[in-house]
Amino acid sequence: MAFSKANTFNKVDFDFSLLGKGIAHPARIHILRYLFEHGRSTPKEISEDIPLSQPSIAAHFKILRELSFIEYQEDLLTIYYNINKDISDKQKKILLLLCSVSSVGKEQS
Repeated sequence: MAFSKANTFNKVDFDFSLLGKGIAHPARIHILRYLFEHGRSTPKEISEDIPLSQPSIAAHFKILRELSFIEYQEDLLTIYYNINKDISDKQKKILLLLCSVSSVGKEQS
């Protein structure tokens, strides 16, 4: 039986690997950038200009939630997403930097 060796690495290395997973797809970067720019938003608002199916987008939301980059709140029949207020300042700065770099690339294309 295989076992995870993730606990053999220090916390900084492990946290950076989670950050890498969180930004490993352009759709997740788009979602994070959208939330940094617009704040609390519905999945429909965020997904309007992402050229992916609704199930694919939902899978990206799930990954970002599991990594604690975003949080969601249910209000009657509507779900709202926002940047998780509990992520570390260091993670937030890195995400902001990466999101700003990706928006520069978007403007040039």
